[in-house]
Amino acid sequence: MGPVADFGWTASVLAPWAVSPHPNFSESYVQPFRILALVTEYRLDDLERHSPGLDAAEHWERELITAAKDSLFDNTQEAAAHTLWRLASASAVPRGARVASALFATVATVEQDNHEFAIEQIRHLRDAIGASSGTGSGSGRLLEATLNLQLAVRLYELDRLNETLSELDSLERALARSNAPELEDFAVSDGISWKSRRVQQDIRGALRARGLALRARSESFEGESWVKVVRARPQWADVRIDWAESRRDREVVDETVESLSLWATRRIRFRSREPGIESGLESLLLSELGGDINEILRNRESLGKIRILRRERGAGDLFNAVESIRLLRQGRSKEGLDTAMELARGTWPVEALLRSTEAIIRRSSFLTRSNEFDIRVLKNATDLLTEDEANHAIQGLWNFLERANDDPLRPWSARQLALQTIGALIPAIEKSEQEPVAFRLLRYLKEDAGPHVIIVGAALSVTSQIDWGTVSSRTKSSWISWAADLRQDEELRDHGFSILVAIEPDVALRVFGPPGGDRLVAFLLDQSRARASVSKALMNDGVQSVLASLTKLREEARGSYRTFSGYDAGDLAAALAVKLNHGQLWEEIGDFLADTAVSTDAKARAMDRLSRDFEGLPETLLDRLRAAWGGIEKGTRSQSFLSEQKLPAFPEALRLGALLGTYSDAELLAGVMRLSGDSLQRARIEAARTVPFAMRATRVGEWGHAVLLQLSRDSHLGVRAESARALALTSTAPSALHQLVSHEVEELLASGTVSLPLSALHGFHSLLGAQSTADIGAHLVKVRDLSLAHPSRVVRKAAVRVLEAIGEGMVSA
Repeated sequence: MGPVADFGWTASVLAPWAVSPHPNFSESYVQPFRILALVTEYRLDDLERHSPGLDAAEHWERELITAAKDSLFDNTQEAAAHTLWRLASASAVPRGARVASALFATVATVEQDNHEFAIEQIRHLRDAIGASSGTGSGSGRLLEATLNLQLAVRLYELDRLNETLSELDSLERALARSNAPELEDFAVSDGISWKSRRVQQDIRGALRARGLALRARSESFEGESWVKVVRARPQWADVRIDWAESRRDREVVDETVESLSLWATRRIRFRSREPGIESGLESLLLSELGGDINEILRNRESLGKIRILRRERGAGDLFNAVESIRLLRQGRSKEGLDTAMELARGTWPVEALLRSTEAIIRRSSFLTRSNEFDIRVLKNATDLLTEDEANHAIQGLWNFLERANDDPLRPWSARQLALQTIGALIPAIEKSEQEPVAFRLLRYLKEDAGPHVIIVGAALSVTSQIDWGTVSSRTKSSWISWAADLRQDEELRDHGFSILVAIEPDVALRVFGPPGGDRLVAFLLDQSRARASVSKALMNDGVQSVLASLTKLREEARGSYRTFSGYDAGDLAAALAVKLNHGQLWEEIGDFLADTAVSTDAKARAMDRLSRDFEGLPETLLDRLRAAWGGIEKGTRSQSFLSEQKLPAFPEALRLGALLGTYSDAELLAGVMRLSGDSLQRARIEAARTVPFAMRATRVGEWGHAVLLQLSRDSHLGVRAESARALALTSTAPSALHQLVSHEVEELLASGTVSLPLSALHGFHSLLGAQSTADIGAHLVKVRDLSLAHPSRVVRKAAVRVLEAIGEGMVSA
């Protein structure tokens, strides 16, 4: 028989329910390794009850249990991990305890995003265990297999798939040798009827099943392991984890349902813990310690979402926000992380996004190791980074793109995301640093990415941000030559034109010729916004193009078909008409909007633009719209499967009709109230957007401000953001609620988020643009503070624009 493995310590981590003291049985003495099982099961209250039994334990035993418990908490985790790794490398500590210590240390280290250190330490321990396990020790081989699986899981998390598969081969060899008759005996729980030999057999089966699941993931679609995974029976250890997960989910559902009725029954519930959090931590810990990659990712995602719910109810503040982002990022949950990012910019303190981003870019391995989930967080924080951080992030993204070329399984969407993030970071760096970005991007497109439509399209997000006036003529000439070659490829031609427009619009027209159809109109409008000169002939071509699009749209409305171009013909026509004040365009737009065969969906964006540019509309168009208003308002709605869910009112018609004077005060109020009281988020956003127009028409501010004050506390970010803009825009309107509105705007500006102060600043800018004499003096101090000290560069620039609009343009963002 080989040397003693003290496998009970490892069993307390891999199968804690099999060794932990059962709550229904009293025991006069509980061995230290069984007390460690209480930590694994997150039974911390029971841990305190059994702690007196450790008085006679050895120092390292007490140290291991204490450090394992401390590794579960954020404020003690780092120090605890250091202690656990020290114990794992101590030759005087039994091997089973060293493995148990390493497993807890690994989980703590991975939570700190230091996978590389964990891998290095596990390898050292695995080699030491393998060298001393002996040929006849089945328990010793199980220790070796446990470390093989843990090592494979952490390599997989770094996308080092070849190394992962190699470790899984080692796992199989260790498991094959572990099926020896010599398995150690150790004390088990009074709550089970089988002995330690069966516990180890269960662990062997679980390790094999988890290794097979990880192999199936690592092989992707190239292997057949997934067939075995699908057909396999569940292991006992996995069933126990499922029980913990079901308890977590039941707690969340029960608490959610109870919260719906407490207001009616006037009950008050006091809880010692947040529902779903502690059981969620237990199920996650079990899966992390056991090396079950599928359960690890699922439990991270679930706990991340639960922490979002807790944060939304104000329970965990900053910690829950930061933890939810980390869990969803490490859990590789695209949808969950996107939701967290939206909340991080609009609802949570900006500090949550700052800390989450710093955890990524400041880790020692950032330049050599990052994935698309890291980049998803980074893309949402580009305006929060300093110049040095932005340059460091761009370097990491280039490295990611270069590594992606060596990985045929890396999705093109991840490379697209990396390029888009580089583009978003360009405003944060010095103009002198933009030349290297332009040079490296062109080299990447030529040598690494190839003519892939997704990558070439994503390159536009970078080229459109570069100040080409600071780029050398040599680099520009190389870009022009490369983009010009794309004109021969039908799939890439449009992208090549757009890239060349960002560099030299005149050269783009000369090389590619003017675009056709609606793309020409979009191009002309973009050039107009950039104050670039456009020939009269080309502008006339744009007018004829948009007229043809309106005619086609009206013809389709009388038929049974509809074509989609990616552009809204009515919106383009209205934008071009506003730009040129073109008589024939105004006439055609009037006919288009009055046409009852055309659905309201096709008219909505044109009407919205006319509302925003109402002051410049010709009287002939206004008279035409008033005369046809009955048909416009009650027009048909598209029944296409692409149509959005129907709103209780036609908000674009309410806004334009309010300015035209086609509605009574009561009709406007009724329309806004139907929208504001609807369950659809979009309806409430439209209500907030409509209130300023309705207030201009009714000249009575109280009801509008009352609606906006209510919507500014809505549960959805989009509604709150639009309400913030509308409150700032109407903040100078006469109203008995002026003091309340002023206080609410001040709170929105000081909210500590990104989206809410930004929306309020946009509202101020619109107000100052419409009324040059508007007075926002009550909020001037806060706007100045935002221009100087807000973490977001976008918010600072928006505040500067407001200050410039009132003659205080000496502030730098």
